[in-house]
Amino acid sequence: MNKDWAQAWIKRFDRQLDDLMSLYSPEFYFIDINFELEIVNDKAALREFFSVFDNSNPAVKYDDFDVFDYAGDERRGTFQWTWKAKHADDFLGIPAAGIETETRGMTLMEWNEDGKIIREESIWDLVRILKTLGVIKI
Repeated sequence: MNKDWAQAWIKRFDRQLDDLMSLYSPEFYFIDINFELEIVNDKAALREFFSVFDNSNPAVKYDDFDVFDYAGDERRGTFQWTWKAKHADDFLGIPAAGIETETRGMTLMEWNEDGKIIREESIWDLVRILKTLGVIKI
């Protein structure tokens, strides 16, 4: 895979969940390290998690992701991305409604011989979000 593939993948979070889910093998491992969320072979649970990033009402809430770097090959790669968000509600229990935040993260991904995702591990900079929300000062 490559940066263009990763960018197309990340843009599917926005109202393209059927297409997004079609990219995953029935046997997969997913972890979002910051959210402490692990999902194994459960596409319904993965879809539910991804549905949080739907942008059907961007005046109230949006999540915009953009891939800016990729290293890897057709079976395993790591890519860096930015995440710009406007929050409709609290974020991790912290008042955030109407506040815009921006951070960056990285995803490690592996694909099987059919090009389906079998492993996805993501981590992102929570400190930048907490600073914007006024929770910490560094």
